[in-house]
Amino acid sequence: MLTLSAFAVAQAAAQGAGTIAGRVTEEANGSAIAGARVSIPGTNLSATTNSQGRYSITSVRAGPHQVRVAALGYESLVKTVTVTAGGVAEVDFSVKMAAISLDEIVVT
Repeated sequence: MLTLSAFAVAQAAAQGAGTIAGRVTEEANGSAIAGARVSIPGTNLSATTNSQGRYSITSVRAGPHQVRVAALGYESLVKTVTVTAGGVAEVDFSVKMAAISLDEIVVT
């Protein structure tokens, strides 16, 4: 697996691309948030966090990018990062819980 990762980084560097990776946690207690969507607005690039809250988005064009995280029950956040060709830009998010309002249900 390490060889495959090294190959992917080398191939991305040759194409002027890198990787954005990091972790999404809950601000209140630092616990990992699984299933959060991490995306780069304006592109089709995204990833979903695993059970440890980790994500990785590969083949990201070198240069500055906004990175957005969204998870049900939590506030969305956006951070800016600069990706270097062949590099890994680390972007961690600590998100706050958010109240979700629902429409009323009428039972007759």
